[in-house]
Amino acid sequence: LQGLLDLRFQPDDRQHRPSHRDRPLGVRAQDSVPLLVGAPQLKRYTAFGHLFAAYRDQYFRIDRHPVMSRHPTTPMDESDLLIHLSRQTALSSGLVDLVMLQSA
Repeated sequence: LQGLLDLRFQPDDRQHRPSHRDRPLGVRAQDSVPLLVGAPQLKRYTAFGHLFAAYRDQYFRIDRHPVMSRHPTTPMDESDLLIHLSRQTALSSGLVDLVMLQSA
């Protein structure tokens, strides 16, 4: 599960002005904000736009993870990063994965 994604938020000023919820992402007036999602030191990865995490030396899609999928405060019920982020911001987003980068 090597390779993280580059997610680009593309705010459209006619439809969406960055709100206080978007400020932690550093969204101001730029055209896009690339995000590299993952924390390998915590055994958390993104592959083809889906979140994965380790548990007892096995890797699980985050919505099937034995602990994270049932977390009492923040259950992860979606592994698709674009869907997960769309629940948190009105900014449009897209995926640039390693296959796309290698073919460019």
